[in-house]
Amino acid sequence: WFNDACRAHDECLAPLAGVADPEGRATCDRTFFADLLAAPHILSGGECRRDGACSRIAYIYFAVVRFTSRLVDASLAAPPGGRGGR
Repeated sequence: WFNDACRAHDECLAPLAGVADPEGRATCDRTFFADLLAAPHILSGGECRRDGACSRIAYIYFAVVRFTSRLVDASLAAPPGGRGGR
């Protein structure tokens, strides 16, 4: 049940589209992780953070998103024509 966390993350990142802003993306990503952990867990009836499997899945989602954010910022910060300018 991560739909709300994903939607909020997308909305947080929308103003950063096309802009190299590592701190802004990191803030969105950290909030995303907190929202994932607070998401309702369908099987336990509580928050995702209270279920080991769910919290591990949430961490994997966060790790992939965080890695992708770093790639986006690196590509936006690269000089025109890429690195090295061959």
